[in-house]
Amino acid sequence: MIKAGETANNNPQSSSWQKRPSEIKGYKVCYYITDRTKKDYIRVDANPKFKKVRLYIEVSKQENCPYFSVIVDGKVITEKNMLNNRSSGFSGVFSERASIVSTLPDEDIIELFGGSYGVKSPETAKEGEREKRLRETKEKYFVKESQPDATARTYSYDDGEKQPFFKSLFIGLIDVILGAALSVSSFFIFGRSFTALGVCLALYGAILGGIDFFIREKPSNVFKLLLFLLAGFASFIYGYYII
Repeated sequence: MIKAGETANNNPQSSSWQKRPSEIKGYKVCYYITDRTKKDYIRVDANPKFKKVRLYIEVSKQENCPYFSVIVDGKVITEKNMLNNRSSGFSGVFSERASIVSTLPDEDIIELFGGSYGVKSPETAKEGEREKRLRETKEKYFVKESQPDATARTYSYDDGEKQPFFKSLFIGLIDVILGAALSVSSFFIFGRSFTALGVCLALYGAILGGIDFFIREKPSNVFKLLLFLLAGFASFIYGYYII
């Protein structure tokens, strides 16, 4: 395995990718280059058969501090700073040099990156840019202009808002009917007792709030909750203190 800085020093004037067999175990081919502008040394070892690629960078401004990343099947498996063995917090080191790595003369190896760190072949990058411009054009000239159309608005409303609204309204109506039925039943069961009616209304409101919060996992309908609590409080006061 090449030590940090060794190959970079042997090729100080390199400005284009060089190729040779990889001497690192598990890899078949190696490409390397020294960036003419930043003087960074970049090396890519690959094994196309196992969809495996190793990106190695010596950062000139950090006294040739070596970093490497291993990508298998398009997913980053390992990242490491070889001086301090840190394995996180420096993905930007690779991303900042994606434009250089993307100039590799072997598109099959570029594909092994799976888009990691933004490494893409020129053709893939152009295709992505074309798709982006097409999407932006559609959003600008078609989506926005279709919004005033009544049919488009109705379609969006029906799919995103109308069904949940009526479902919530139906559930709320069932809650109110059930609560009223239980409370009226308690009123007659306890001999037309407004006190019992008030306790049942308030208790049902509290239970309903708990069901909304813990079981349905949504904030309770404040109006529905207040309806039962206030009605229960009023009925209790009327039955306990007035009658």
